[in-house]
Amino acid sequence: MIELGLPNMLHDDVPSGSDESDNTEVLVWGDVPQYDFEPRDHVDLGSGLGLLDFDAASRISGSRFVVMRGELARLHRALIQYMLDIHSGEHGYEEVYVPFLVQSDALIGTGQLPKFEDDLFKTAVTRRFFDPDRGGARYQSRQGKHTRRCRHAQEICSAHSMLQVGSRFIR
Repeated sequence: MIELGLPNMLHDDVPSGSDESDNTEVLVWGDVPQYDFEPRDHVDLGSGLGLLDFDAASRISGSRFVVMRGELARLHRALIQYMLDIHSGEHGYEEVYVPFLVQSDALIGTGQLPKFEDDLFKTAVTRRFFDPDRGGARYQSRQGKHTRRCRHAQEICSAHSMLQVGSRFIR
């Protein structure tokens, strides 16, 4: 399909530019905090406190992964639970748990394929892809279906881990 290779058309309000310095600030929300100390990087803080273990992750999975330990692992789990509870309990979203592995159609529908195929983990034999943010699986789970509780694909929520080979997304 030739249309999959065509870029998205930009809105007329989007300024042309060569890098991020040409961006236009559209909205500022809240006050920029001022500190009486030099803020430290979260990686330095987490590693220094023994909560982020990059060495263990490297032994397990290679580079660009982390093992969270102790209080940070509990905080991570609690924030996920909080997000799911708020969206499903207070905002009427339908909570779904979707597969990590998806067929290519799921990622074509969300714009990951074909452009970013080289950035995605995939199985060699079945040619299934690890959905980088589970958006493809959520999209595919609602294709052509609307329930009484969930009218739009945007009204579903799920927790996920970020799975990306390239440096485009790192969470």
